[in-house]
Amino acid sequence: MIIALIVLLHPPAGDTLELGMNNGVRMFLDRNQLLKAEGYGVESSRGGLTTASIRPNPQFSVNTSYIDLMKPGPDFSSTQTSVRIDQTFELGGKRSDRIAVAEHSLLEAKYDFENTRHNLVDDFRETFLSAAIAEKEYQLAGENFDIFSRLKATAEKRLAAGDIGGEEFTQLRLEELTYAQDLSEAKQAMTESYSKLRESLDFRPSVPLKISNDFTPAFELIAEDSLQALADTQRGDLQAERERVREEESSVRLAKAKGIPDLDLGIELDKQGPEFRNMFGGGLGIAVPLFDRNQGAIQSAEAEYKEERFLLSEKENEVRNEVHSAYMNYVNSLHVLKALSSSALDDARRVREMAVESYSTGNIGLVELLETEKVYTDAVEGYYNALYRFSVNRVELERAVGKDFFSVESSAEENTK
Repeated sequence: MIIALIVLLHPPAGDTLELGMNNGVRMFLDRNQLLKAEGYGVESSRGGLTTASIRPNPQFSVNTSYIDLMKPGPDFSSTQTSVRIDQTFELGGKRSDRIAVAEHSLLEAKYDFENTRHNLVDDFRETFLSAAIAEKEYQLAGENFDIFSRLKATAEKRLAAGDIGGEEFTQLRLEELTYAQDLSEAKQAMTESYSKLRESLDFRPSVPLKISNDFTPAFELIAEDSLQALADTQRGDLQAERERVREEESSVRLAKAKGIPDLDLGIELDKQGPEFRNMFGGGLGIAVPLFDRNQGAIQSAEAEYKEERFLLSEKENEVRNEVHSAYMNYVNSLHVLKALSSSALDDARRVREMAVESYSTGNIGLVELLETEKVYTDAVEGYYNALYRFSVNRVELERAVGKDFFSVESSAEENTK
């Protein structure tokens, strides 16, 4: 099991790695360096919570004096030694308010991490889909080029036999060059998309990949109201903004609590005189909030709290509009895809094959062949583009909602737990 996982994550050079959507997402989560770095932001916030719960340290002091400057030599008869311990006691609930601020900050960091994680996964899925459709288009361009290469060979024989003229042969040869250019451009596009896919998986350029994706559509339609309700609880950035509001609300309470002075309690042991008699004492200290009652910090905290409430309202409206827009795009692409049929591609392929055969035997001319080829190419490209757009819109809808609800994908262990 462990060996299989190592091979999956670090494929040997020269071995083609077959990459599907689900195992690609798993590898992405395991290998993405940015996601690993983002995880330490949560750890930093967790450290802030630890700091917030710590009480003030006691202070230990020792003072001693034994020299009388008014006498001509050292005089140890009046030696005095004081040992004192002071402890600050926070009043007004400062510690509990400080912990509340840190707890909301930690939850905010966790939601931000989940939002980053979800967006990065969706980015990877779109990168994967781009590579998959680029491979489909390359296969179509290769198929078209092969057919016209064979047609040119047939046309050479027909030209030699006098069945066609030189002008028609030249036009066919130029058409072959056009398809050769299409093949070259499709290969370049596929190479670039594969390069981006390797980069997202932190693979070396030498790692050969083979995408396994047939763009099989899953015609699922969920009510928009349900998606809006789901986004309200699943969007990480929205939850993080709500935690920021709660954090600022706790910061207001903390600022008011800091306006209450803390109590300093001290215990002292004095040893003095030649007999070193022990004397115990203690004291209380508290600042009188005559001038500074933390008014400025309270004012700033209240202003930041009000600001975050407005930002939350804006974020909620932004999420609603993003879900609506993504939903409408998804529904539109779903209707387009349903209007198409993979069986129509089979019909177009058969018509194209018949046209190629008819041209080879001289039953139709080059114009009819090119028209049939264009119909076939447009049909295949239109179908693949509809599949691709539908798949991307599905990812964008899941991004807007903040949850993968169309397909369940295994994820790696998160380092925030």
